[in-house]
Amino acid sequence: ADTQIELGVSAYLPETYVSDEITRLEMYKKISSICSDEDRDEILDELLDRFGDPPQTAENLMDVAFLRNLASRCGIARIAKQQNKAVFLFEERSLLTPDRMAKLMDAYGLRLTVYGGVQPRIALHIGSGSALGEALKFVRVLLGV
Repeated sequence: ADTQIELGVSAYLPETYVSDEITRLEMYKKISSICSDEDRDEILDELLDRFGDPPQTAENLMDVAFLRNLASRCGIARIAKQQNKAVFLFEERSLLTPDRMAKLMDAYGLRLTVYGGVQPRIALHIGSGSALGEALKFVRVLLGV
């Protein structure tokens, strides 16, 4: 299932950037399939070539799509921003093995709070950082990519 992303960022292609509705829908479809840095770079190049510098909302959209696809591979059901934390809710069957937990602890140490149970969750203290950027980094560490 697709991971729910609730990080409080504006992520869309404005009409002022891609004015034709059909073209905009095609770009949404391409963006939703971003699964790697290469995919993201390719789509960014296409946006630059066809429409000029993308606004922040378009950059956010690409990062949210990438995050959703990576997080789905890890078995993360939901990522939400709560105050100064990004909270990752895992499905029962997830990639949260002891090995991967150790990797996360090495990378984040005291910035992590882990809650066990049927649906484990991990809260990552992000301070004043970007919740989207921090969530993307976290999932990359989890997957080792």
